[in-house]
Amino acid sequence: MISKKERRFIMVRSFSLLLLLTGIPLLAADYTLEIGDRSVPIREGQTVTLPNPGGSQLQITLKPAADASGMRTYSANGITFQYPATVKPQEVDLASGQAKLIKLTDLTMFQVLPKLDAANRKGFIDGTLKGFKNTFPGKVSDRLYPASLTLGGKKWTGSYFKATLNNQEFRFNSYLIDHGDHTYALMLLELSGQAGPDAALVKQLRDTFRFLE
Repeated sequence: MISKKERRFIMVRSFSLLLLLTGIPLLAADYTLEIGDRSVPIREGQTVTLPNPGGSQLQITLKPAADASGMRTYSANGITFQYPATVKPQEVDLASGQAKLIKLTDLTMFQVLPKLDAANRKGFIDGTLKGFKNTFPGKVSDRLYPASLTLGGKKWTGSYFKATLNNQEFRFNSYLIDHGDHTYALMLLELSGQAGPDAALVKQLRDTFRFLE
């Protein structure tokens, strides 16, 4: 049963999205390179220089693997899918670790939430709309339109609303599906009537997304 504290989180988590969409970056995932008894912090794409016993220096760069088509695989938090090598997934714990935000790009992201009942699913959608309307007054529609999306053969249901920013019309889509003890939310910001910059990523999600269990 979801607690009142968790419900309050569901109602305000749209501010996390707003921070992302207004250009405030998330921290990238950190890694630790362990060599013998030495630990060196490193980030994806970073090169570190380590001394060799003989006095020379060794340069090591952390690069994620990609297949021949340039696709990489995300497998964590109960889900797996392929994505273009240009995408840099980032994860942030929310609500003291009770939920997680998986940012793929500024326009496409997942949230992994405690399983929501009907009232909280509605609160998720309504809270997102309210957060955008408060942040962009006069630029966001009042109406929610029904929407659905098929990922990996499973139908996700949700809604979208329209917003006009910088003289361009956008659609903000929220799709929800329950799996196990969690509700998964996929959020897509699209240019109305256009494929948009994340078209290749969304195609991979449609074709390769699945739950790990």
